[in-house]
Amino acid sequence: MIVVIPSNRRIELSYLAPLIDSGVRFIVVDDSEGTISIDHPSFEIYNWGHRRKMLGPLDEHFPRRNGACRSFGFYRAWHDSDPGEALVALDDDCRVYHADFVEQVERSLSSEARPVASAAASISTSSISTGTAIPGCFPAAFPIACACPIKARASKARSRSR
Repeated sequence: MIVVIPSNRRIELSYLAPLIDSGVRFIVVDDSEGTISIDHPSFEIYNWGHRRKMLGPLDEHFPRRNGACRSFGFYRAWHDSDPGEALVALDDDCRVYHADFVEQVERSLSSEARPVASAAASISTSSISTGTAIPGCFPAAFPIACACPIKARASKARSRSR
């Protein structure tokens, strides 16, 4: 498994101890000129200078100081990976608690059969408009004004009184 960590700040190795102990390889994409330093054989660090050397003139099309550095990390991980090796991204503030994290990820990505979830009702924007959704449940990114009309009216009233 290769773990990609996009960052521009210090990486806390103790947060990653179960992965380090399992022999995971890490690619840290330092989204700066080079503020991150890790002295550990399982870690490779790539900063803007490394990216410029690897991408040449294409580097100017790569945004800085946002999630695009994760994509560069996945490119490096894909390039360095063995066939069938899992590639995973973790944010720099993620803490891994489970010693079997690697096995859990590999099991989740495997082709083994999984249980199928079912429910008596579904939640979608159209089911809300037709009144067939579960009361009080809303899909992700549903407009808060529609999901919580009382809060939305109170918020509008507060903004008018300012």
